[in-house]
Amino acid sequence: MINFLLKRRVIAYLVIGWAFLLGCLPINGLAMPVSSRVLRNETKNLREADLTKIYSFLDGGVVQNKLVKMRIKSSEIKARLANLSDSQIHRLAVRTDQVKLGGDIGAIFVIALIVGIVFLVLYLTGQSLQIETGTKKN
Repeated sequence: MINFLLKRRVIAYLVIGWAFLLGCLPINGLAMPVSSRVLRNETKNLREADLTKIYSFLDGGVVQNKLVKMRIKSSEIKARLANLSDSQIHRLAVRTDQVKLGGDIGAIFVIALIVGIVFLVLYLTGQSLQIETGTKKN
C-alpha cells in the first residue's frame, strides 16, 4: 500500500515539475492588434514574391519554348497576371513548384530496378540470357 502511494506521489511531483518547466518557456507570439497598413504591406510583399516566382518559372527555357510554340506573348501573360487576385496569384505560384520540367526520373529508376532484379535472379539461378538475331549465317 505504501509503495502504491509513493508511486502516486512521484507521478504527481513529475507532473507538477513538468507543468512548471512548460510554464517557464518563453511565449513565441503575443496576441495584439495589427494595423491595416502592416497587413497591406505584407500582402503586397507576398504578391510581389509570388509574381517573381511565376516570372522566373515562365522565363525558363522549356516553358519559354512551349509559349513560343503556342504563340503566346509575354505581354499577354503579364496583362492576365495583373488581373488575377492575390489568392489566385499565390495558388499559381505554389503550383509552379509542383511542375516537373524535365520529366519524371522515377519511371526510369523503376525500369532500371526491374531490369537489375531480373539480371540478379538470372545470375543467382545460374541461367543465362541468350539473344539471337533473326538472320542466320550459312
